[in-house]
Amino acid sequence: MGANQLFAILIFLFLNLQSIGQVERCNSNVEFEWLQTNALNRYQRFIDLENFTQNYSNNQGQYSNRLINGNGVIVIPIVVHVLHRGEAEGTGYNISMTTIQSQIDVLNEDFRRLNADAINTPSVFQSLASDFGIEFKLACIDPNDNSTNGVVRKYTPLSSFSTFNKLRPDKTIDDDAVGIKTATNGSVAWNTERYLNIWVCNLEDLLGYGTWPADYSVYPQFDGIVVGKNAFGRNGGTLTGFDKGRTATHEIGHWLNLFHLWGDEANNNLCTLDDLVGDTPQQKGNSIFNIGGAPTFPELTLRCNTSDPSIMFMNYMDYVNDNIYNLFTIGQKLRARALFALGGPREQQLNNWFKVHQYNTPIQCNGFIYSSPICSSTNWTLISGPATLTPVAGTNKTAITATGVGTVRVRAESGNYFTEDDIEVSNLPPLQPSAIDVILIDQQLGRIEVAIDEVQNANTYNWYKNGVLVNSFHSNWAKIPIPRGVCDLDYGISVEAINDCGTSAAQFKLVYVFCEEFFRVSPNPAISQILVTVQTGKNGSGKTISGIKVYDQQGSIKKSIKCDKVSQVSVYISDLHEGAYIVEISAGTFLEKKKILVHKN
Repeated sequence: MGANQLFAILIFLFLNLQSIGQVERCNSNVEFEWLQTNALNRYQRFIDLENFTQNYSNNQGQYSNRLINGNGVIVIPIVVHVLHRGEAEGTGYNISMTTIQSQIDVLNEDFRRLNADAINTPSVFQSLASDFGIEFKLACIDPNDNSTNGVVRKYTPLSSFSTFNKLRPDKTIDDDAVGIKTATNGSVAWNTERYLNIWVCNLEDLLGYGTWPADYSVYPQFDGIVVGKNAFGRNGGTLTGFDKGRTATHEIGHWLNLFHLWGDEANNNLCTLDDLVGDTPQQKGNSIFNIGGAPTFPELTLRCNTSDPSIMFMNYMDYVNDNIYNLFTIGQKLRARALFALGGPREQQLNNWFKVHQYNTPIQCNGFIYSSPICSSTNWTLISGPATLTPVAGTNKTAITATGVGTVRVRAESGNYFTEDDIEVSNLPPLQPSAIDVILIDQQLGRIEVAIDEVQNANTYNWYKNGVLVNSFHSNWAKIPIPRGVCDLDYGISVEAINDCGTSAAQFKLVYVFCEEFFRVSPNPAISQILVTVQTGKNGSGKTISGIKVYDQQGSIKKSIKCDKVSQVSVYISDLHEGAYIVEISAGTFLEKKKILVHKN
């Protein structure tokens, strides 16, 4: 299609209004003018989108990896805004959940080509009929991630809503005046990046209308469709000929960038325009205005090309009675799905805000993954990769056990939402840690600081002193406590790396703690007495002995002597058993400890 032809089509769509003489199914041509402030700018939005759409259609599959899920089905959460006059639920304009669900069922039948009347599609069009791969479900999570049934019931002070009587001077729908999508008279849209909003109300002059994706970037708050109560649902519609829920199918078609088959030309008996879809026969105008709501195949009156076997009046984007509709085409499907491709105006519907999360990265042998938010319990499926899944019933979690090393792809489904994500797994225990580096020895503070290189697949590290577990950290760095003031001792420091697969071999280092000696204890080993002396020179400058305590290996005090700031003290130890002891010397608040050995003759 050339640029001139496309320009002509869009100009017609902008500038012409449909005449009103019979039941008006929708008002897409007015919707083209909706919120228009500058014709050229609006034309540019449409032309940009059309170029994007045509590129997608001509290179189908280039965005296939963007469309979520292996089966390529796009699930769109729906919120239904029911505008009522205070009636009890299920009466009057406060339509029932049964009616609402029936409408969702109709949409899924029509867009997945599961409709029972698909058998009525003429044989010449059967090969063109298409499953859109789009499903609709009532939202189960609201914009604040709380549970919902997908229905907002809102009292309105207005007895009805009119569109044709509420136009701006530029002939665009003034939704503020109409009030359907406002807090004052109607109901404000939920986040239109996440939801398809449907408003159901007493609509005077239309069966319904839908917004166009080219306008989304400018007015996202008004995005969605409006359906009159009398044409909504399979069991709630009361308007003869329009009571099978196909009005919503038609309007969502516009929401998905589908034009009327005749191209919305103002003069319905011309063949100047078409719907920009190659596999729908061009026709002169809508069927219901020209030949009635129940045409029969073949219908030749409105065809533009004599080679066509018939117009496709049974296409959801014509105007006919609900029971006549039965198909969308492959070309229409490509136009619709282009919107969700990367860079398309509705790509945020697929931004996958429903995610799979994991507690550790990567999963080492065993772990948990979880989804959020949830509508109910999450269903988990292992798509590929070396792992097994064990869902935790009634939750959004599943245990995952690695059976090898590599990438695992999982699928999570909860209510309306689903996603597929890749997770790295391994069933290998950690490697032995690198050599231990001593960062700091501080005898006065009583600590040794040590570190190793991070072990890539470790979750935790066990640190030991002299074979005794000191702590279990997620860090490859640790502070090892030592007795304050104890000099000339060796400490065996070791570390293991751990994950859910097992424990590494230990890395060991012998650390010798040197102390700055202020006091001297002699002899060592001793038999009957020891002499504690202040060191002469700079080490002992200013120090005097204020107390001495002798401890056995169990920490029990065996000797305690108070001194009056002296420089030398004798301590008799002849009553002590043979073995090792700690002598603690105090100089005011300063403490120094010495290890001695007591021998017997």
